[in-house]
Amino acid sequence: MEKALTRLALAAALLLGATDADAGTRTYRVARAAVPPRLDGVLDDPCWKKALTLTDFALLGRPKRRTPLPTTSAMLAYDADYLYVAYRCAEPLADRLVLKATKHDGKTWADDCVEMFFDPTGRRRAYVQIVVNAAGVATDASFDAPSTGMNLGYETGIEAKTRIGKGEWTLEARIPFCGLPLTGRPTAWAFHLARTRAAAGQHLTMLESPTSGFHEVAKFDRLEGIALPERPVAVTNPSLGDLYRGENIASVDLTNHGAAPVRLAAAVGLAGQGDKLSRQADLRPGESKTVAVPWTLGQKAVGHRVAMDVRLGPRLLRRVSVPIARLPEVLGTLRRNACFIRSDAVVRLELPVRIAAGTRRDAELRWQAVASDGRVAGRGLTMVRGPNAVVRLYWPRWRPDRYTLRFELLRGKDRLASAEHTLLLVEHPLGDR
Repeated sequence: MEKALTRLALAAALLLGATDADAGTRTYRVARAAVPPRLDGVLDDPCWKKALTLTDFALLGRPKRRTPLPTTSAMLAYDADYLYVAYRCAEPLADRLVLKATKHDGKTWADDCVEMFFDPTGRRRAYVQIVVNAAGVATDASFDAPSTGMNLGYETGIEAKTRIGKGEWTLEARIPFCGLPLTGRPTAWAFHLARTRAAAGQHLTMLESPTSGFHEVAKFDRLEGIALPERPVAVTNPSLGDLYRGENIASVDLTNHGAAPVRLAAAVGLAGQGDKLSRQADLRPGESKTVAVPWTLGQKAVGHRVAMDVRLGPRLLRRVSVPIARLPEVLGTLRRNACFIRSDAVVRLELPVRIAAGTRRDAELRWQAVASDGRVAGRGLTMVRGPNAVVRLYWPRWRPDRYTLRFELLRGKDRLASAEHTLLLVEHPLGDR
């Protein structure tokens, strides 16, 4: 009887939220929704009646239940493709809400808003932050490690609707699983839900653990119950390559945690446009592979996003995208444009070459140095082996002077770029030895 009662107590703790004696965190369990909610900001859908509901929000950095607060409740549910989140925020200052952010990825966290933090791996290093203000404007970002900054280029694909009523405002949101770093198998997530009452100058948190900020990932609570047999593949380390002009090499690591073989496709191209370059990969159960997709980045991508999609059949497992605001100049400026010379040393010059790895393989840099009197003091050719081309100047032909260096980047017969820089060579203060 005693053992049976113990098992019942443990089960109840998982369902209702149990305190972890070691970490001070609590564990919650979320249920799968049979029917997804309508995204309209009205919390009347059947799935919310069976959803995980959290109501124990307190002021950040203060003991719970010390200060009376307007109630906050948050609900979570999911299905094969989305995590669903809803908030009901009682607000006696509903006519004074602070809503300054009007564009995606604006400073929504300074408004009356709610915040969501998710680490689907449960490792408590990298995590995703989503903020939605009471006007429905969303900001999403990633933090690759506790010491790194906010990556606003990260996109979850969240859709959100809000409603502001008398004495409260509500939110309904769906977050695509393809925008989150899933592990491919059932794993307890680390998560944190919060709220900011900007009109009242208050920050609220669901965490029981004492915390002074929303980003203390080590103190996030645990979320169990998300099982996605439709998504048995871990999609990790996605990269779109150098993001320089020319042939970039996108890559992604895939691991099949399922019980059956799978065929996946990784495709890269401009987001929202049909033309994409793709590669397929077949994975046996337990097998891992790295898939590389070569793709070309040119001027037409400026002002758009480039995306990599990984699909299992028709289902989108992961999408990563980056905005292309501009393309940097192919040839940069010299790392140093003034050097000492002496007979026992070589002057080593580095010139950044910003072309993608696939194009860089066959590129060569021709250079010519013109002295101040107009004579050609030297010329040469160097292969571009990495992101910097190296030019070496040997003593016999060089004298203290101001030189004009002319560079030409070639790939076969194609001239990719040219540049001209000034170099000052000065006699070493210790003299020649």
